[in-house]
Amino acid sequence: MVGILGNDGGREIISAGRFEYDAASPEVQAETVYDVASITKSVPVGLLALQLVERGKLSLDDRVIDLLPEVTTAGAEVALVRHLLTYSYVLKKTEGFSFEWASAQDIFNFLFSGELAFMPGTQYQYSNTPFLLLGLIIERITGEKLYTLARERVFEPLNMRYATFAPVNADSIPPTEITSWRGKVQGVVHDETAYILRRDGFDAGCAGLFTSADDVLNVAEMILGDGAFRGARLFEPETVPLMETNALGAIGTWSGIGWELNTPRFMGQYSHEHMLGKTGFTGTCVVIDPKSKKAFVLLSNRTFPKRPPNVDAINAVRRAVADVIFRP
Repeated sequence: MVGILGNDGGREIISAGRFEYDAASPEVQAETVYDVASITKSVPVGLLALQLVERGKLSLDDRVIDLLPEVTTAGAEVALVRHLLTYSYVLKKTEGFSFEWASAQDIFNFLFSGELAFMPGTQYQYSNTPFLLLGLIIERITGEKLYTLARERVFEPLNMRYATFAPVNADSIPPTEITSWRGKVQGVVHDETAYILRRDGFDAGCAGLFTSADDVLNVAEMILGDGAFRGARLFEPETVPLMETNALGAIGTWSGIGWELNTPRFMGQYSHEHMLGKTGFTGTCVVIDPKSKKAFVLLSNRTFPKRPPNVDAINAVRRAVADVIFRP
């Protein structure tokens, strides 16, 4: 499915295919809700963090260990909130770790004491770690659950009618994978870390959002509208450029605050220094172009029934869609 936001504000939702390869499987409709995976990091988690920054409740230069004293990782004393929002705080993966037997406490132990992959702020590396920590920080500051805040401060103001972290009807959601330990994954979050945390009663900042193409286009419309959406203001105009401006230029790479930035790998040949977006492992993405005032959302379940060995194929699709939409 592809949702397109034109520079005149008009929209088009192009739906195609079925939930599964079986000809008897339900057809995808314009309102079909997908597991959008890591788009969750930007929407709503990154947006919630920026709202707290705008309101003076959080600073990009706050130290992570001051907000989460449980973090004892060597070197973490120099880690700042801006490093979380730009994927420049990353922990080394634990060799031999098995999600099948893991608990939420295992994940927290890793988050709080795992070894750094590099010193914070010195490299960019995509990871779940920073937004898991950021979700905990948001909850700590507000005293509310992350998903409750998302509904109140992002979904409702943006009229995201289908956005949820707990779909009521699993059969209405395209399945994402068939695994040995979870069986057919449908209507519950695909991301293993988010699944374990959710199962054990915690809200994960790395994944978990289920939503429609039209809902995500509302986010794009808000950003292209300098923080306002149809009478509702989520951000002051001066906050939006933080999302669209490179925060990692000093180390020779690209990231906005809470968003991937200028990434031709999935944004296509017309990617530029202020183009922002986010991908999701299940086969989703959103790309927003402040230059042309256009945006698109791609929703799919490319991991079903078994995840491909790499993401080259889906990125080729993402680029092809981007090249059509953003062609001058």
